[in-house]
Amino acid sequence: MTEKAHQERQRKRSDALAQPEFETFLTRGSLIMERALAINKDIFMERAAGVYDTDEVLRHSKEVLHEEGYFYDDALTRTRTVTALSFQPMKGSEFFIASYRELNTAFGQGANDSMILGWSVHVKRAPAFKLTAPLDVTQAQYCTFRSNIVIGGSYSGQVILWDTRKGETPVMVTPVMKETHTNPVFGINMLGTASSHQLVTVSNDGKMCTWNLEKMNAPVEKSSLQVKEEVGDTAISKPISCTSVDFSQHDSEKFFVGGESGTMYSASRHSQNLNKIEAHHCPVTSVHCHPLTSADDAGIGNGLVVSSSLDWTCRLWGEDRSNLLPLHTFNDYTEYVYDVKWSPTHPSMFASGDGNGVVTLWNLSRVWNVPMARFSVGHDDAVSKSAVNRLSWSMEGKFLAAGDTNGAVTLLEVSSDPYPTVEEVERLRQNIASAQNTAQRLARGY
Repeated sequence: MTEKAHQERQRKRSDALAQPEFETFLTRGSLIMERALAINKDIFMERAAGVYDTDEVLRHSKEVLHEEGYFYDDALTRTRTVTALSFQPMKGSEFFIASYRELNTAFGQGANDSMILGWSVHVKRAPAFKLTAPLDVTQAQYCTFRSNIVIGGSYSGQVILWDTRKGETPVMVTPVMKETHTNPVFGINMLGTASSHQLVTVSNDGKMCTWNLEKMNAPVEKSSLQVKEEVGDTAISKPISCTSVDFSQHDSEKFFVGGESGTMYSASRHSQNLNKIEAHHCPVTSVHCHPLTSADDAGIGNGLVVSSSLDWTCRLWGEDRSNLLPLHTFNDYTEYVYDVKWSPTHPSMFASGDGNGVVTLWNLSRVWNVPMARFSVGHDDAVSKSAVNRLSWSMEGKFLAAGDTNGAVTLLEVSSDPYPTVEEVERLRQNIASAQNTAQRLARGY
């Protein structure tokens, strides 16, 4: 090779290394290899089935997801992160709430700085109302059966109630009692019907309390979620470190818990038996049971659960008798996955939010390895790169709110029909049945 040819080759090499596309490829490839070295599984076999045209997904994303609003108040939310999101549970309602806390302050450290803002989808420039919090808020949501009531869980373990008709201060804060929560509350669920309902809360130390909203001075029921572990020749009971809890909408006795160790548990409210599932390699960030939708007459959604984790994955689970079987792992992520939520109206669709600030929409009536759409949140005036850590769907399945670590909420409109066609329901049924058959064969060892 002549000197001139060698110099030309070196020049082309330098030009290629300087391209932004190469830097993106190298960064993504390095993260994938780092994850592969940390997990004892064949990462190449799993990802091979997920190869697809990224540009095609991005083009399709613009048709499916588009930004309807960006909700941010420079004076109130600039140095805060979103900790919870909840749409008002009324058809056609324009309101949703978001809870916030200081971005660089640990829970329980320093003065309380939590607050809840109520936003109207029609007014982006300022919140419709503000709720003050006397404690660090870890969870907040509208009451399913009383649209004027907002329920909050706190770092201290106390439960807070607000009535949006009665000003910004709470109407009830549960007392500190040894018999109830003394650790952070990460699970809030309303069970029952409009005429008869109860509030169930679960804290990080595995305590579960059932409350009557009319009398919050003490829980009507309390229990402890514990598992037995062998220590030498002795079996000891240890509380579950809960990070996420959700109840089945098909059977309100049944619930699922995500833990700090990456383990999930399935259980019944009035049973001491907890079924342990080795679900993820890192802490579980979210667990969500399939909602009651138009496809439930066919029983498709019964027993389906999705989970997300800091191990860069979402997983789909199907119930087989009392056990959960892994149906599919959605591993097309290069960052932590912080939240996952089913569409309330379309049985095939769920969304996830990750540390790259990306909302990913999946449709199980299609190919499972290919996301239906993707959307990156954040604006140019953001303080730093955003991570999507909270999601919430509107009741009609038309809007999807994504809260991020820069204190902003991006409202996305889902252009796809929020209700499934007959063909989509049938494809979903076939896909779920095929995945369950495969999972059952693997569980039996063949």
